[in-house]
Amino acid sequence: MNVRFKSRLPWALAFSFARAIQQPALEIWSGHNANVKTAQQALLLRARCNRTARRGEYTAAMEKT
Repeated sequence: MNVRFKSRLPWALAFSFARAIQQPALEIWSGHNANVKTAQQALLLRARCNRTARRGEYTAAMEKT
């Protein structure tokens, strides 16, 4: 939305992605040390996807990387 409506917005739109970024990692981790690395990778993927979405550059193909 920031890219598309930039000229009409008085400020950049933002959203708190905290829970959206954390939830998949928390579900994968489930408190088990063996799942830490996989959960960290999921957290990084969500953060990257949210960053690109904020910039207006997100594509669904990013979910598979």
